[in-house]
Amino acid sequence: MRLGRITATIGGAALLAAGWASGALAFSASFLGSEIPVGHCQGGAYADDGSTQAAAYLNNSSSTVTLGVAGGQFFLFGAINAAAPPISVATLQSCGLTNIANLSQTGAQPGDTYATASYMGYTFTATDPTDGQTYDYEFSLTGAANTVAVVTKTAHAVPVAGPGSEQVIARLQASRANALLLNQPDLIGLLDAARPSVTMGGTDAMGAMTTAMAYGPVWGRLSASWSNEGSADSRYVLGAFGAQTRLNDTAVAGVMLQFDRIKMTDAPSTAEGKGWLAGPYVVARLPDHELTFEGRALWGKTSNDISPLGTFTDSVDGTRSLVMAKVSTRVDAGPVVLRPRLSVAQVHEATDAYTDGGGAAVAKVTTTLDQVLAGVEVQKTVATAQGTLTLRGALDDVWSQSKSSLNGTAEGSRGRLTLGMTYDLGANGALAVTGFYDGIGTSDYNARGLAASYAVKF
Repeated sequence: MRLGRITATIGGAALLAAGWASGALAFSASFLGSEIPVGHCQGGAYADDGSTQAAAYLNNSSSTVTLGVAGGQFFLFGAINAAAPPISVATLQSCGLTNIANLSQTGAQPGDTYATASYMGYTFTATDPTDGQTYDYEFSLTGAANTVAVVTKTAHAVPVAGPGSEQVIARLQASRANALLLNQPDLIGLLDAARPSVTMGGTDAMGAMTTAMAYGPVWGRLSASWSNEGSADSRYVLGAFGAQTRLNDTAVAGVMLQFDRIKMTDAPSTAEGKGWLAGPYVVARLPDHELTFEGRALWGKTSNDISPLGTFTDSVDGTRSLVMAKVSTRVDAGPVVLRPRLSVAQVHEATDAYTDGGGAAVAKVTTTLDQVLAGVEVQKTVATAQGTLTLRGALDDVWSQSKSSLNGTAEGSRGRLTLGMTYDLGANGALAVTGFYDGIGTSDYNARGLAASYAVKF
């Protein structure tokens, strides 16, 4: 038979752009059907209880010739009929459609009858020649009882291009680890914190500023940094607080608590995190020597909000640790003072596995940043009528290695040149200005900065 004869009747019925239902005793209805344009053709689905016929079909433009049916089989007078071919990509292309994808179809199945069948239909994605837009098409009959005919053409949702959740987490961890080390408080000065002090400073190109206070056994420090790397923009704040006890004239030991917050934007992704770290520290100077050592070991947790595409936001928790040691000394060399220094640090961070808002499984992500800084500072002090002027210059080598469970291992070394001066005005405070160039010896990285600070002691 020619199904075109049957569907010609449907072509004269009201066309629907959405599924609709009719109460029926089986895979049937007194009459249930609809069709819509498919390029230059007509697609539809129908069930006729009177003639026990059912099909999901594709007809020519006038709906007089059947080009194909779902799965190549349909019901005719209650029995399975294979007189029409299945829907094919070539058939859809003959209707003027392009970019055809995800074609799936199911026809009448062996062993089924018109009364017992519960599904037949076909779906695909294609570009419509009439407007050049891509659509998702579905033509189906569902339900052995209360059968529903679905005849739809909806705009195809194009996924937003962007990184996966794991990539965003890895970037957040790397950015936070760098910022955490950049903003760590210098503990060596706590050996001499006999009087309260307040320090405020700002850094231009580096994008950092600090405020610090110390009074005997209790101290606190608030710092912030911001950076732009490629298309990514980050903002970071760290608050550190501690309490200590003096072991002797040349050593103190204490405990430290740190809170931080970071916001990173790299369209379309965004990530925010907050967390804490806590642990012990010690600062000591060799008696009758200028060799000074500081060490800290901190552990804590993070809470993060991850939005890889800007369409959904997930919350994931993590753990982290920080270990750092520094040593410095003083060597008098005639009119200048040399201060060799060395610091070693490691930050480790891990986030839990979860399923993101897009339904993708996100594995546990870990990042470890190792950093070594070695260099020497040269100081020259000049007495003036108003106070003491100290000129300084430093050259440091910074080596770092980042290990990521997602991105593998990356390492590099660079040089940093720092020039500055401090003008100590005694009771009137101290003014300091420092500039630096970072990236000596590298071709793909450089940074410059200018810092100014004013300290008041009381």
